[in-house]
Amino acid sequence: IAVFPNPNNGKFWLVYEFSSTTTQVVEVINVEGKTVWRDKMDDIEGHRMLIDTENLEKGLYYLEVIDGERQGILKIVIK
Repeated sequence: IAVFPNPNNGKFWLVYEFSSTTTQVVEVINVEGKTVWRDKMDDIEGHRMLIDTENLEKGLYYLEVIDGERQGILKIVIK
């Protein structure tokens, strides 16, 4: 998985190159471990998803993608 741009202003693309038969869950987690944004990837074209978190405060967050028992975590910066 990849995120661009990073850092960003709260809008960014999540790009992934895996196939799955399950729905992936995407979460943005703050540094305190609280999920502050959550969505599902079930109807995504071209293996990418635009994420809009402009309502979040500036700072460091973690983007987690959960696919069944697999997961990936990336750091993202909102400035």
